[in-house]
Amino acid sequence: MSLCAILAVTVLMQAPDSSELFDTYVKSTQVFDHAEWRLRFGEKYSGPKPLNGTIIREGLYTIRRDRDRWKINFEGINRLLEKGRPRTEPEVYEICMPEKERYLQVGVDGKSKQPDSLIAYLHGLPADRPIGATIDNFMALLGYLPGNGQYPLEAILRESSLSVHEGRLDGRPAWRLAAATKYGKVNIWFDADEQRLVRQIDLEKSGDDLSNKIAMKDMPEQPGSSFYPNGRLMRSAEKLRFEKYEQKDGRAVPREALLETTRVFTGDQKVTIQYQMVVEEFKAVDSFEKGAFDISTAIPEGFNAQVQDEPNIEYQWRSGKVVKAVSDRTLSNLLAGWFDSAFSPIGYFVVFAVILTAVSALSVWSYRRRVA
Repeated sequence: MSLCAILAVTVLMQAPDSSELFDTYVKSTQVFDHAEWRLRFGEKYSGPKPLNGTIIREGLYTIRRDRDRWKINFEGINRLLEKGRPRTEPEVYEICMPEKERYLQVGVDGKSKQPDSLIAYLHGLPADRPIGATIDNFMALLGYLPGNGQYPLEAILRESSLSVHEGRLDGRPAWRLAAATKYGKVNIWFDADEQRLVRQIDLEKSGDDLSNKIAMKDMPEQPGSSFYPNGRLMRSAEKLRFEKYEQKDGRAVPREALLETTRVFTGDQKVTIQYQMVVEEFKAVDSFEKGAFDISTAIPEGFNAQVQDEPNIEYQWRSGKVVKAVSDRTLSNLLAGWFDSAFSPIGYFVVFAVILTAVSALSVWSYRRRVA
């Protein structure tokens, strides 16, 4: 082997430190910032239920993101079991975050194409429900893996001890960034060349590891559902594979990715869901036009809104905004309340005092006018 080849191999396999690989991972989650893209997905179920081997959900996302501002349109279908029979139902919605403090979600009837729900957070999403936990599994591309307490992997790794290991992935040299976190064991695999693209992320949970807020060993017994069996969740694993990259507008964009989620229940009952993602279009955007993050769904004037951070107040959609509702019923209730209080024993006294004061003032004014 020539001296140049030996030097090349030495440089190639020189181990990076953990902070370097961590920064590389963080940058990979920022690829979809300041951009708009279309993502198509299919969700395949494998398990003990009759839907085994079925695509249980599929659809198309059109996404726009500018840091804390989002606009997400989705149209797809769900396949469910109803009384033991498969049933298909359409799913259509739009999510907008025109600024960090506001969140709007419009649900649309898949058949009539008319809005059927309007949900809002007027004061911002709560800490335990960030945008990454609000949408769907494609947010794994941005670091939000299922079962991590709604936190991005970046935040979890910052609190953990990291180590770097040399290895091979799919027969190719790779670097592995490893961490034992409170949410489980994490391994992030990178190409060993100068690009160091992220190729795979593994997350395994068992025992004391947290699944959201509960340790795996303390998980309660759960009744069965369309997809999951009766029993207690014992172990879980997430595997996110980046199968293909493309250079788009100067960025290494994941073109195809697969998120495989495995759940093992008591009795070694296993459920695996494969979430296949394909980025069909991608465009980096330096600056979005005004109104780019506003709701585009036509919402009828006066449509009732469910405001999650003020659930006891009625809201409606008026002139392109969610505002407090003012209805005939509300006005009548206010008037009824005023009359009820006005004509109580204390109310009689107050009314009498107001009338007496008014008559006295009028008499004084009339007397002064005659004297003048």
